Amino acid sequence: MLESNSVSDVDVAIVGAGMVGGVLACSLANTGLRVALVEQRALGDAVHAAGERSTALSWGSRQLLDAVGLWADLEGDAAPIERVHVSQQGHLGSVRLAAREHSIDALGYVIKNSRLLAALARSIPQIDNLQLLAPRSVTSVVPSAHAVALVLDNGQRLSAKLLVVADGSASLTRELAGLIAEVQDYEQQAVIATLTMDAAPECTAWERFTTEGPLALLPLGANALSLVYTVPQARGDEVMALGDQAFIANIQRSMGRRIGRIDATSARQMFALQRAVLSPSWQGRVAVLGNAARTLHPVAGQGFNLALRDTLALAEQLQGLAQGQDPGADFVREQFLAGRSADQRETMGLTDALARGFRGHSLLLGH
Repeated sequence: MLESNSVSDVDVAIVGAGMVGGVLACSLANTGLRVALVEQRALGDAVHAAGERSTALSWGSRQLLDAVGLWADLEGDAAPIERVHVSQQGHLGSVRLAAREHSIDALGYVIKNSRLLAALARSIPQIDNLQLLAPRSVTSVVPSAHAVALVLDNGQRLSAKLLVVADGSASLTRELAGLIAEVQDYEQQAVIATLTMDAAPECTAWERFTTEGPLALLPLGANALSLVYTVPQARGDEVMALGDQAFIANIQRSMGRRIGRIDATSARQMFALQRAVLSPSWQGRVAVLGNAARTLHPVAGQGFNLALRDTLALAEQLQGLAQGQDPGADFVREQFLAGRSADQRETMGLTDALARGFRGHSLLLGH
């Protein structure tokens, strides 16, 4: 890894060393590109800040992480999803999916965000052509026709041919670059926790549409389930104030006994749910990835999987540049936007339709 005082001109500057920016940095290892990675926290602090949040990785995402050399470090912590059970409270019928029907080992995997961030924290310092600047914040972004000028909170200046913004849904860097995302409020809160079960069906993910909103339970192994419980905005504080036993009883009523008995819950976290989209997500020499580009409802677990596909598509384009070619050139931007627009549009449309359509009130949709 390069020394911190050696950075002035780089090919690519990445702001945000989380699950999107960190993966991009690993993907650009050994490409010959000069890369700077700016993160406002020390890498270890980001691991601890992840709390109880978990991510469902699709089978395709597992393959992408394997391609960049991260999966070997993650596999032991990833719980496979071999079956998916989808139902709506108060309605007959359900949808069941099984990995064996598709001749694959798993439909996906569930991993705690802290485990993925820890793997990135181990990998990032080993990248030879990477300049890691952490903890450092961006205070100024000035795009021009030929480069993007960045100023950091310690006064250090960077000039990058391409700036990649990946610092989350409340991205300050995106705002400093003058890019505004369109935000729609779902008027819902997501309550996050880890549940300990007496004996949950192994390797099964559950999605339950209730009158309040979708409720997801994802396997974490060893009789543990990751909970994402969506409630109306007005009910969020009330649900957070429940004692553990009352909270457990509420989840058990919604899911029934098919999941087994819930014995305990971890501390809970709550997040407001919004849909935020920056369109186009690459303007001039500023490319925006992950939640900074599009924040999706967690109902279908597609946010990070879409972001990972965008990230690896960008990495492949940058890896394919001839020596000396400009990573921020117009043809690179146009090729990326053309190649990714259909997937982005379809995934966002499906996620939004599920979030808005299945509130438990329509007999037709329930059927």
